[in-house]
Amino acid sequence: MDHESRRVGVADRDRFRHLQALEDAIAYRRVRVTDPCADCARAPVGQRCDDHARDLELIAEYQQAANAAVLAMPV
Repeated sequence: MDHESRRVGVADRDRFRHLQALEDAIAYRRVRVTDPCADCARAPVGQRCDDHARDLELIAEYQQAANAAVLAMPV
């Protein structure tokens, strides 16, 4: 195995580690937004409390980051 092959392997592991971290973060935030919340119950219809609204924003941001990371991967 030449030096270039080893470097590509490390880069691939780093990419997959990054994607796994994003997937874990998305899963964590999804569970949080499904938990019962007294503040969400008091929020206007169709809205969430500030914490859970931010969770939904973070889910979208993490998904965008994961999509961009996948598109940036070499074929």
